[in-house]
Amino acid sequence: DGFAKAGRFDEALNLFDEMRYLGIALDRVSYNTLLSIYTKVGRSEETLDVFREMASAGIKKDVVTYNALLGGYGKQGKYVEVKNVFAEMKREHVLPNLLTYSTLIDVYSKGGLY
Repeated sequence: DGFAKAGRFDEALNLFDEMRYLGIALDRVSYNTLLSIYTKVGRSEETLDVFREMASAGIKKDVVTYNALLGGYGKQGKYVEVKNVFAEMKREHVLPNLLTYSTLIDVYSKGGLY
């Protein structure tokens, strides 16, 4: 997470690849970090792959997971995806927090979705 917070995304991704190669199982924090990286750099396909991998690994998505997706898609102007992610969040009974609502307000106002 330190590489990611410092904006050193390639190094962070290499570290995750090494963890997988060594057979180290990723946890929810690791997956959330990956999601955050991929959404920040606009790599939508990888974002979806990580989201699916998380489900396949039986890792329960939390508000941090969904906030990473909402924020990333919002920054990319992918408003339909934002609406879909928020709808899934509600279906999965994950409670939104202040960041969720702040992100949605920002995204919806920029996209004219209010």
